Amino acid sequence: MKKQKIVGIIGARGGSKGVPGKNLRDICGQPLISYSVLDSIRSKYIDETYLSTDDTDIANEGIKYGAKVPFIRPSEFATDTATDKDWITHFLKWFHNEYEYFPEYLVLLRPTTPIRDVELIDKAIETIIANPDATSLKSVHDFPESPEKWYKSNGKFLVPLIGNDFDVCNAPRQSLDKIQKPNGYVDIIKFNTILLHKDLWGKKILAFTTPYSVEVDIEEDLTLVKELMRIRIDRS
Repeated sequence: MKKQKIVGIIGARGGSKGVPGKNLRDICGQPLISYSVLDSIRSKYIDETYLSTDDTDIANEGIKYGAKVPFIRPSEFATDTATDKDWITHFLKWFHNEYEYFPEYLVLLRPTTPIRDVELIDKAIETIIANPDATSLKSVHDFPESPEKWYKSNGKFLVPLIGNDFDVCNAPRQSLDKIQKPNGYVDIIKFNTILLHKDLWGKKILAFTTPYSVEVDIEEDLTLVKELMRIRIDRS
């Protein structure tokens, strides 16, 4: 059997609170989860696509669109506080037990970011392969305003989120550092990083810049994604 050196992996919990049933919600005639599965399958570099979920309905939809769902994720790896490292480590243990080796790269496609171009996924894979000193890759997009301008509440009054300088909070955004926000478009994990650094990302994370990308975290995001997807389909 050909070794699966580059594996697409999609993590999808069933217990979303911000958008109940998020991964199965309809986006232009398809469930949200389907877009990440299909983008992974369409990549010219990804050998196989796996879905890790604790929900049988999500699992069935993943299988319908072409993902491999070899197990139902244990509940302890699907809580609100479970980390990427928890469920990805669980997946890797299963993978090694099944195939007796580890994939070199895990291409993580988050279902909350359904609007992608497959060509950019492939370019991200090419980018990390071309940079062997990198420990991982994260997609980002330019963010219009630095968090240095943001506030948090102390229970009654607003105080600066970062530091104590109210003047910075009121400074022109152009005078502050340019910020890039992680967006879930495509993240790539190297198994060697996990082996050597005991975490997913390491210290040399490549920034892979993508167009502005909406993440579905609240109902308003879902409405926006539906409209953007509809425009995308109409133009195709």
